[in-house]
Amino acid sequence: MLETSPHAPYYAFMTKYKLLIANILLLTFTNAPLVSAAAEDLPALSFSAVNAGYKDDLSSQNYDFIELTKTGDDLSLAGYKIAYFNSSDNPAGEISFDKNATLVADKLELGFHKSPQFTEMPEEYQYKFGSSGLASTGGRLQLLHGDEIVDELCWGKTVCKKSLEKFATKQEDNRTAVLCVGGCEESFTYESYYPDPNPEAIVFAEAEEQPVEPEPIASCEGLVFTEIFSYYVEDNSEQFVEFYNTSDHAIDLDGCYLRYKNKLYPMSGEVQPASFYVSQDLTLTKNPNSPLTIELIDDNGIVASADYPHGQKKGVSYALFDGA
Repeated sequence: MLETSPHAPYYAFMTKYKLLIANILLLTFTNAPLVSAAAEDLPALSFSAVNAGYKDDLSSQNYDFIELTKTGDDLSLAGYKIAYFNSSDNPAGEISFDKNATLVADKLELGFHKSPQFTEMPEEYQYKFGSSGLASTGGRLQLLHGDEIVDELCWGKTVCKKSLEKFATKQEDNRTAVLCVGGCEESFTYESYYPDPNPEAIVFAEAEEQPVEPEPIASCEGLVFTEIFSYYVEDNSEQFVEFYNTSDHAIDLDGCYLRYKNKLYPMSGEVQPASFYVSQDLTLTKNPNSPLTIELIDDNGIVASADYPHGQKKGVSYALFDGA
């Protein structure tokens, strides 16, 4: 039989007391508001304000904007992008930054391109997620660097770690969700915050001037006509003009043309030194009434020419022998 200790009531009381304190602490931390961010805990770039805008007599897109804040020195925006998800939490567009863009200001405001406050801003400060900009009833924004999510927030019916209220569309009720850094009960507060966008927040590095390579001059110098066959046996597909490369190097025919009866025929391919090349790209008069001239031309002018006279015999070519 177990004996009851005279200290049992005290231990029972202390156990209940400790459980009570633990429950109170648990409830306190569970229901506590999201504590504001400390400046030193923020990433190099993060969301600091967002608003889906308000309507007035002139526009329904007033101050539809996203604000980013950087910590530290000038920040290259290469690799950063913002992904937007609509009120159904479906992907609805992205903002990508130029690889040569650098954020030099502490804050960067980006606005819907139809918002009156941003219509005159350069394109790098505008976004075009859709015809109506950010959805006021719900949405999500992700700031990414490469594939890594740097920061994320959402509002309205979309839920995430940083969940905000939906945005009122009436001007008198509309407030901007603004990040509160240090000494605030909430991470985001709601204020009549409508900043003027800074058109000098981003600067672009001057692109290095690349040396301009002079375009090569097409030259067919070294080619001579060696044979012309105009009077075919069966059909004109048997016609041809033959060249010979008299130089000690290969000749690229790009930029070289045959001119016949004032019409140009572009050539292509390559002729090795001491080699022949045959072209069948032009249709010749099989037996002209008077001599007809075929010219080989390039960027420098006429390289070579050849005449073939009247009196061509069927199936016999007109050839150059010993340079004549």
